Amino acid sequence: MNSERIESWCNRGMLALVLLVLVAAPLSFGAVRISEQFWLYTAIGCALVLWSVKSLVCRNFKLLLPPAAWAGSLFFGFITWNNQHAAVSLVAWTVWLPWLAGFLLFFLALDALSGSDAIQWITLTMITVATIIAAYAIYQYVSDSRSVLGHPQPLQYRGRGSGTYVCPNHLAGYLELILPLALAVTLCGKVKPVVKILTGYAATVILAGIVVSGSRGGWVSIAISLVGFFAFLLRDRNYRFPALVCLTLLLGAGAFVSFKTFSKYQQVNTLVGDAIKRPGRGAYWPAAVSIWRENYWTGAGSGHYDLDFRMFRPRWSLGRPDHAHNDYLELLAEQGIIGFTLFMAALGCLALSAVRVWKYVQRSSDLSAKPGNRAAFVLGAMFGLLAFAIHSIFDFNAHIPANSWTALVIAALLNSHYRHATERFWFKPGWAGRIILSVAALGGAWLICSRGWHLHGEDRLLNSAELNSTLSEERLDGLKKANAWEPLNGETCQKIGELLRLRIWDSTDGFEKQAAESIRWFKLAQQLNPLSPYGFVGEGLVQGWLKNPGPALHNLFEAHYRDPQSYYVSAHFAWFYCQIGQYQKAVDWGYRSVSRNSLDNPMAWTYLKAAANRLRDKGIDPDANSRVLP
Repeated sequence: MNSERIESWCNRGMLALVLLVLVAAPLSFGAVRISEQFWLYTAIGCALVLWSVKSLVCRNFKLLLPPAAWAGSLFFGFITWNNQHAAVSLVAWTVWLPWLAGFLLFFLALDALSGSDAIQWITLTMITVATIIAAYAIYQYVSDSRSVLGHPQPLQYRGRGSGTYVCPNHLAGYLELILPLALAVTLCGKVKPVVKILTGYAATVILAGIVVSGSRGGWVSIAISLVGFFAFLLRDRNYRFPALVCLTLLLGAGAFVSFKTFSKYQQVNTLVGDAIKRPGRGAYWPAAVSIWRENYWTGAGSGHYDLDFRMFRPRWSLGRPDHAHNDYLELLAEQGIIGFTLFMAALGCLALSAVRVWKYVQRSSDLSAKPGNRAAFVLGAMFGLLAFAIHSIFDFNAHIPANSWTALVIAALLNSHYRHATERFWFKPGWAGRIILSVAALGGAWLICSRGWHLHGEDRLLNSAELNSTLSEERLDGLKKANAWEPLNGETCQKIGELLRLRIWDSTDGFEKQAAESIRWFKLAQQLNPLSPYGFVGEGLVQGWLKNPGPALHNLFEAHYRDPQSYYVSAHFAWFYCQIGQYQKAVDWGYRSVSRNSLDNPMAWTYLKAAANRLRDKGIDPDANSRVLP
């Protein structure tokens, strides 16, 4: 087999594998779970192996490295270096892995999938997938479905279409990337009439999918994007009339369905409002700014917004936010001013690339002559990425693998049009360079596959352990197997310590040995995740049970330092002071806890009432002597 045939088969294999990722990721809950990510990492790794083969056998092998590729490499390199200094390394490297997958997909698409046929295949495949998901979202909305692919839909999303995503906002984030592409192919693409008709219908369905998602951030971002999109077309007299007709129809249909959707959205909010208290997105932003100020230059580390949030938690916040609901502020908090500047430089290079490439395709085509498909793709890609960038101000779509990977592939294919505009960014490595690149690609394939397999194995062991009853020996054995598989997971250590602690709570024989083992696991959890309060709370409870008030109080204050506004930690202070007979302090801490969570806080109410009754039995008014704790 000659080198041309090998290269051709490698190109086909890479295209098939990348298409598999672009199809499977959005169809599997956005690929947010490691159980789905593992198989996608394997596909990306196989594509890298094929690219490595191609780089060695291709006679005229050369690389296209536009400015956005250099800027993106600097940004990713900084994140990789910064992870070395993260407080919780396992979290940092786990969050880093999907970014590595996106980084590798970007270069695969940029240098291996930039042919016109490959771009057309990718474009039409993404439009097809988006149409299917949008149609499913419309079905969910019309039928008032309460499930997502057979799984219960969270209560706060009732009345909204989410397609194959759990969160409707992330569905909108995906669809807004594809809608401008579908419109561009319909209005500007050099394709068969039947394809234009189908993509026109697809655009209508995708727009309806965005509307029924009820995502206000999605509505705003796609509205701004479409205004820019049609403004470009209205400048060309050949497209002025169809653009006006299309814009009028889309705006009319969109406004009508949006009104209906918003009315239903308000009704659902009224029905479930008492059960769900959700703050606005902006309520999470001040914590991101505070975290950044504590780590000005390099940030807290990848994935550490959620961990450090506890230190700056507002009084109303009860749980974990996971993300800042603003990708830019979260990036600033986690990567500091250096990482944020590098990212904005990469974003700026991408914007400049779009402008330069658009000027070329505009000169080389009047949007009606060949190569019109280039102009159609560039136009759709520009405004799809614009919508995604705007929506990222209000949500965390960049942290949903399916959405970020799709955006990066579109950005890569947009940059690949540089090959038609200039020869400045071509690099032709010699044999030594080819070997180095091939080894690097194989190393990336091994890294992403091996790490994905490792995380998948731990996830499988943890899920298997959770199937057993809370205090069973089988559950304990399963957790210990998961810890042996991944010894750096502090959360697993905390779960083992908590299981042992609950066992000694009702034990009357031999509990000292189990208590010592429980403390050992809690201390290990504290070392592996020093930002979490739960390991300290657990040890404090065990020390209190062992009648060691000094160590118990020390651990509870360590937990309080890490989560000063936590109703959960305050409730345990109420328990502790009840145990040692300091009832007034128990009342104070109980009031502090219930002031932050009065509905679902039985522990605080129990010890608050018990301590207050003890004081009243002594003739003391607990409320008169109580002081409000900050």
